[in-house]
Amino acid sequence: MGFFDSLWEGVKEGGKFIVDNAGDILNAGKSIARVAGFRMLDEEEVTEVNIIAQSDRVLKVFDDYGKAAKHLEKQARVRRRTMPDPPQMMAMKDPVTNTSSLSGLWINPVAVTGADQGHVKSMDTYQDLSKLLTLLGAPLITVSNQYTVEDTAALLAQSLFANAPVEQSSLETDDALNPVSTTVSSITDSATETHIKAAHSYYEIPMGDTTSKNVWHGALDVSVQRSKASCMREISLRGETTYEAESQPVTSGSSWEVALNVDWADRRAADLAMRETKVTIQKLDNSYSIIANSLTGRTQIVRLKTPAGKTPADARVFMVTVVRKIMDDPQAENHQQAAMPQILVTTSLIA
Repeated sequence: MGFFDSLWEGVKEGGKFIVDNAGDILNAGKSIARVAGFRMLDEEEVTEVNIIAQSDRVLKVFDDYGKAAKHLEKQARVRRRTMPDPPQMMAMKDPVTNTSSLSGLWINPVAVTGADQGHVKSMDTYQDLSKLLTLLGAPLITVSNQYTVEDTAALLAQSLFANAPVEQSSLETDDALNPVSTTVSSITDSATETHIKAAHSYYEIPMGDTTSKNVWHGALDVSVQRSKASCMREISLRGETTYEAESQPVTSGSSWEVALNVDWADRRAADLAMRETKVTIQKLDNSYSIIANSLTGRTQIVRLKTPAGKTPADARVFMVTVVRKIMDDPQAENHQQAAMPQILVTTSLIA
């Protein structure tokens, strides 16, 4: 599934998931074909009909899925672009704007709320939005008009995944009804001089009675605008994310460069932990060198060079100790986090 966790990207992955998991492939295929048909009716689109793919039940799912994805992407893009700009955005001095789109299958999508998962925002849809917002340079937190501090990714998830798509049962009597729903969202934060506009176009694919999975085929289109001054302030606060390798005494045995993922509860906890990681490692055991330390959403990515003779498993145990030390610090903002984050080795290379 690549960079994102809940989202199955691309025709190959998305189409294969439907073919492999749908209890009623005819009904699932019919829903996809209906959305693909709306793209064919678009006057601006000229689409050749693949008569070979359309003649085979399985190939037709892949062919229609690609057309449906393009229809969703266009719908989301148009809706996001037609959203009015607030006065703060129009008056922003020296703005920096980043825009990205994302489409695929959301498996069991859930709107992030404070009550979900015992107040721990750990579901995959939240993680995917966190990663996308990180790539676009959105701030970790948003200060509301009531001066409350909110998780930016959680706010966006709450709005973009708030509604269910049109019920499939209602489509059986009217083939002309477009099953695609679109939700738009706008977030403005004066404190960080940021404005986010997003649109999510989606529909539900019925998977049949043989699976409990709820599947949405959707497309996100997101724009993040910040002042250049705000961007530079965040870069300066972030500090170093890569480090020069430190010299180590020569001993017997091999050294490893180990990449580990630490999945924190939310982006803010991950950001706070990232700031404490290097100094905590140096205090606990300076025979380990930290090579890189960065974030993608709520996932902290740490690359360590082990002392000679230590294995990737040893590096993971050491990182567990580092994380526990950070969490146990009574002065740390994430001291009260309920659960230990998951820590996994992703890559190991002989140094």
